[in-house]
Amino acid sequence: MGTSNSEKIIGPLLEGAREAGAEVETLYARKLKIAPCTGCMTCWMKTPGVCLQKDDADMARRKMMDADVVVLATPIYFFNMTSYMKNLMERTILPTALPFLREVNGRFGHPSRFPDRTLNVLLVANAGFWGEDVFAPLLQTLERCREAGLEEDGREHMHFVGNILVGFGEILQTEPFGHFFEPLFEELRAAGGELVETGEVSRATCEKLAEPLFTYMNMDADQAVQMANTYFENVIKHVEETQA
Repeated sequence: MGTSNSEKIIGPLLEGAREAGAEVETLYARKLKIAPCTGCMTCWMKTPGVCLQKDDADMARRKMMDADVVVLATPIYFFNMTSYMKNLMERTILPTALPFLREVNGRFGHPSRFPDRTLNVLLVANAGFWGEDVFAPLLQTLERCREAGLEEDGREHMHFVGNILVGFGEILQTEPFGHFFEPLFEELRAAGGELVETGEVSRATCEKLAEPLFTYMNMDADQAVQMANTYFENVIKHVEETQA
């Protein structure tokens, strides 16, 4: 299991998928050499489906398109996905579209360059805050991306097979509390198996996993806020004393 909050959440999930027979490969967006999209439209018109920039994006795009399911895991930064994740999506998803403008159900988008392919996506996100509003901007962004690729007959080129949204995720960095989250890790392993066996993570499973992590510690929201603020106060005090 990795050390970041996202890795601690995604680790058991992927473990459960492997145990159910899936072949799993992990790409770390922050470790890939992917330059930002320049908006040159070369991948749309001059080199169809292939970006002009030669880096890791083409490799990532091919792996994503060949996968049965792509699991997008990101912490919430500034109420959305990380810049690493957005950069990855811009460079891997945009080349799969054609440049033509099209309106479907009152929403503008681009037709797919690969009309017979669908990108099945499981979203896994965690945040220091909790509640639906914390994850809403990310969900709205991804939903708009899904709508942009809709065919007139309703077929999707980006299909979401579940949203695992974990609140109060920062507590996973506190080692003394680690034992509280063994039930969470077991639920995530089960979710990985469910994904392989059924092709999705059910709404019921996602709702169960959406419980803020402080509930695994038998705490309420007020207690969680007090604990978090006390922690930050102590860290700041220690830093000030060290620098004095």
